[in-house]
Amino acid sequence: MSTKLLFTGPRPRPLVSFEFFPPRRSGNLSLTWAGIDKLLAAAPDFVTVTYGAGGSTRSQSVDVWRHIRHSTSVPAVAHLTCIGTTRDQLAQTVRDLLQLGVRSFLALRGDLPQGATPATYTPGVDELNRAVQLVELIRDTAAACLPDPREVSIAVAAYPGPDSPRFANDLAALRDKVAAGADYAITQVFLEASHYARLREQAAAVGVQAPLLPGFVPLTDARRVQRVAELAGIEVPTHLAAALCIANPRDRLRAGLRATLDLIGQTLAAGAPGVHLYTFNRPRPSLDILEYLHATRFLSCPADRDVVEDLVEATLDTLTPVG
Repeated sequence: MSTKLLFTGPRPRPLVSFEFFPPRRSGNLSLTWAGIDKLLAAAPDFVTVTYGAGGSTRSQSVDVWRHIRHSTSVPAVAHLTCIGTTRDQLAQTVRDLLQLGVRSFLALRGDLPQGATPATYTPGVDELNRAVQLVELIRDTAAACLPDPREVSIAVAAYPGPDSPRFANDLAALRDKVAAGADYAITQVFLEASHYARLREQAAAVGVQAPLLPGFVPLTDARRVQRVAELAGIEVPTHLAAALCIANPRDRLRAGLRATLDLIGQTLAAGAPGVHLYTFNRPRPSLDILEYLHATRFLSCPADRDVVEDLVEATLDTLTPVG
């Protein structure tokens, strides 16, 4: 199924999607696959599967796509990055994925080499270095390979944030990617709902009508939250920083989950079409968040009995409902 169709027409509830990354060969493969399967059992509307820089996790990513396709009806979106890869290599990758049955892509620039900046990086011969170029390449390749290239959906990244030159540049890039054929965008993590609302307003002002699906990370790990903030160039809000410094582990976990639910609720109230969770392949606490939203009627996604019984310390049902 082409994921762009999920954003058309009225819906009884917000969309829910998860991001997975492929199992690492050096990690606990059985544990990773068990986590992926538990997340798939929650019946998300779609999932995205990361693809390492330059195709470094190609075979593992293909394993995940095949597993999803053969064991579930959940649509899977293939991440693609273009930094460090030639046009011909990318076109062949797209052809291979189309042959596997992939019809949805997330087109990303990818991370620059260590120590490089956009101002200093020089792409190699015939190397793409902008996501808009990758969007164009996917569209061209699909047109050459498929009887009906309209089957293909392309998502791109969007970057909420405070007013800054970086935000202005990212907004212009989003406009260009949508003009090149992107169907919807998934946002980078943000920590204040006002940043998403501002992105939505400013995107509409420059003519971007594509849906903007907000991305969330469970706000339960202080180091991860700080790292996310550094990568996004944003500050950790005072209330969240205080919550993540609570000494008692159970109280700290509850405070982090409450902050996550509040952020999701405020973002949905600002007009977001759904929730995209960066899961890190860990069922907890993503499924706790999903079950709570279901219980409070934000969503109507069924959950397995063990998901309900395994809520963190059985406390999520006592948190103040958001919204």
